[in-house]
Amino acid sequence: MDVLCSLAQRQGEVVTRRQLIDMHWGSQFSGDESLTRAISRLRKTFKSAGAKEPYIETIPKRGYRLRQVVLGFEDQCGAVDDEPEEEVAAEAPDRTKDASMPPGYSVAVVPLRVSEGTAEAALAEEIGCDLVQMLSRAPNLRVAAYQGWCAENMGALGADELGRRLNVHYLVSGSVRRFAEKQTLRIELIDTISNRHIMSWKFEETAANFLSNLDDFILDLSTPIVCEIQIAEASLAHMREPDEMDARAAVRSTEILRQAYSSQRAAEIVAHLEDLITRDPDNGVVHASLAAQLTQNVVSGWSKTPPADFARAELHIKRALKIAPRDPDVLASAGIFAFMKRDDEAAVQFLERSLKANPNNPHALAVLGFQRGITIDHQAGIEMICTAEKRAIHHPRSSVWAMYRGCCHLAAQELDSARQALREAIDRNPNYHLPYVLLATALILEGRLAEARDMILGGREVNPEYTSCDWAGLLETFPELYRKYLKKSDLVKQICNVWINDMIVCQ
Repeated sequence: MDVLCSLAQRQGEVVTRRQLIDMHWGSQFSGDESLTRAISRLRKTFKSAGAKEPYIETIPKRGYRLRQVVLGFEDQCGAVDDEPEEEVAAEAPDRTKDASMPPGYSVAVVPLRVSEGTAEAALAEEIGCDLVQMLSRAPNLRVAAYQGWCAENMGALGADELGRRLNVHYLVSGSVRRFAEKQTLRIELIDTISNRHIMSWKFEETAANFLSNLDDFILDLSTPIVCEIQIAEASLAHMREPDEMDARAAVRSTEILRQAYSSQRAAEIVAHLEDLITRDPDNGVVHASLAAQLTQNVVSGWSKTPPADFARAELHIKRALKIAPRDPDVLASAGIFAFMKRDDEAAVQFLERSLKANPNNPHALAVLGFQRGITIDHQAGIEMICTAEKRAIHHPRSSVWAMYRGCCHLAAQELDSARQALREAIDRNPNYHLPYVLLATALILEGRLAEARDMILGGREVNPEYTSCDWAGLLETFPELYRKYLKKSDLVKQICNVWINDMIVCQ
């Protein structure tokens, strides 16, 4: 209603997104997403009330305008300050409206630099071609064919000009050098539109080991490249109107919210995905993403009706698999859902199929490592999670991966390592309560009840609605975390001793 009042106050005029966000959300991280959702809800309300034409008009690269005449409006919102034209001019170009701009989710690998007259040229070309092949396995990422002519022109052309000629948003370049017995590979990712250096990686190994491990090197490079592009695109998509991007890009935009993951962020993700389904009901990726989030909400103790949300998630997964049975993102979400319901066999099948189709999905790798690490092979699972963390250090889910690793250490009876991993999870995202709860569990298993109580206090500050019943339910879902140490009845008694109020612990 506040947004509608602001638009009504300036009926017939453009009110920019920046103005509306500053007025009603200030510096809150969720301002862009919340404004988009508010506009969407207003449009739905007008439509359901019988509107025959759009009441709110989107002005590309500017904001919104209320098209209808307003009668009897009293000033309740205060004046909307005019915004200087310079700020409008500084906004990022709208690629969806400008045909001359390259597609957003696109990349090219240009020939790697080598010392003149060296024997590294063939190796550099092999690495470049292999990177193109591996990047092309990421769903919907447009990868330009490997262009040898760039090698002769890279010195004269800047990244922006190369991007324009190759019609891509991002460039991957780098160098291969050999010094004595050491082989060094450097890779950098560049945004060609802003001419900005995003990330760089360096690998150094003996020449013999470098060649023997080349396939692993390529995977260790392609996965973080894809992840950094996805993060960059999520940031951009978060600023765009939903109608200006496809559903997969809209789903990617929710990933940016996971960097400060909390119950509020989870609710925003669910609302965003539900809105996408109303606009695109036949998109399997959206159904699968919503199913995974609903499942996560149940496990995290955020769901008010766990059985109903699990049932909803199952319906969305079935719908997704019917629409897109081979899509690696759909398969990954199906694996996550199956694992959280503790259908371990189905989880492994879905996750392995997802990784076979797209080896560049570190979250699927981390979840598969979690499943294996608490059930089949502790060390193999931990190594898989560590690989995901190494390949995608800036991934929005990295804090959750550290929590997964801590759980695997608990199952392996490695309490010191478990505590360290769970503290890492808290450091990476102090807004998520489950690492506090799991660290309290580890401390209980060591008999450190006072420290466990302090940890639960920290978790309750983050999520005051979390209950002892939620804690007991989590441990019942994952008995591998404690059954080598204590019987369930004994653990419940310890939870009673640690819990910070008089609530009854679920038996």
